[in-house]
Amino acid sequence: MDTAGRRLGLQFEQSGNLVVCDAYKGLLAMSAAGEITVLTTGVNGAPFGCADDVDIASDGKIYFTDASGKWNQGNYMLDLLETRPYGQFLVYDPSDKTTTSLIDEMYFSNGVAISEHEDFVLINETWRYRVLRYWLKGEKAGTHDVFIDNLPGCPDGIS
Repeated sequence: MDTAGRRLGLQFEQSGNLVVCDAYKGLLAMSAAGEITVLTTGVNGAPFGCADDVDIASDGKIYFTDASGKWNQGNYMLDLLETRPYGQFLVYDPSDKTTTSLIDEMYFSNGVAISEHEDFVLINETWRYRVLRYWLKGEKAGTHDVFIDNLPGCPDGIS
């Protein structure tokens, strides 16, 4: 699999395509035959700086992160040195091909994991040593809170 970029998060969708968060190319889908389709490269007119991790819900929605809208993957340490909230948590809806930012101003948004009952998503916020929870269902739907804080290191990936 050669996307001519830097593959980070990978997840199979229900149809069998492999969805790839490519740090340089954005959110991609690759067929079993190796055909690559670009799903999205930015949101609200701004390109992704470092598409990072991905998880897919049973309804087909693709949840993913852009670790830094300013610094690309090759310069991610500059993001750490600057420590500004350039990351975001997003959703791509394949039914209407829209990309929506769900949480803006994150400090290097990273790993993504949908809960077993798909009522929330966990997202790493690496430079803050914590994991956030974004609620998908229930009275808190559309809001987020801190799931775990003060981790002993920088979280990178979650499952």
